[in-house]
Amino acid sequence: MTTTHKYAIGCYADGNSLGDDYANHAVIDLIKAIPATDAYPPAIAIMNAWKQATDFALHSERTLTDEQVAKVTEETAEIIEDAVELLNELTEDMRPAFTHWEFNEGDFGLYPDLSAGDGDETVLWVDAGYLPEFVRHVNDHGNVTLYRVTLVEEWSLVYLPDNPFSNGTITS
Repeated sequence: MTTTHKYAIGCYADGNSLGDDYANHAVIDLIKAIPATDAYPPAIAIMNAWKQATDFALHSERTLTDEQVAKVTEETAEIIEDAVELLNELTEDMRPAFTHWEFNEGDFGLYPDLSAGDGDETVLWVDAGYLPEFVRHVNDHGNVTLYRVTLVEEWSLVYLPDNPFSNGTITS
């Protein structure tokens, strides 16, 4: 059985081939596509800041000094950083567990966080070949319950040595 999520693991914007602007717009477009974000104050603030920054850059491109270009670039990076954080917040229940939106070597996408759940006793990372068939739970009164373990795939990845995030399955 496979769970279904609105978003699949993988690259959503190839910033290396198509440029940072393309990847940045992908972040903003994903936020805009989430229902009710047009009435959510943090999303409104990011959309307004993004519009101001892109309008300013578009209309002033030829007249900006190098110092002004650096400032606009820095402000844009901060807006996008906030937008990615907001996107992670808004899509928490719409994406597979232990995944997050991020830029990975210039590309923007939804990638697995393989360190998520470390130290969380509700998460058990096991090596292939060791999957428990039963789990015994003893509560604070000494009562014992034995559970049969049923595995339900949340997501899977195919590892490619050159890029460990290059081929996430769409079954997530």
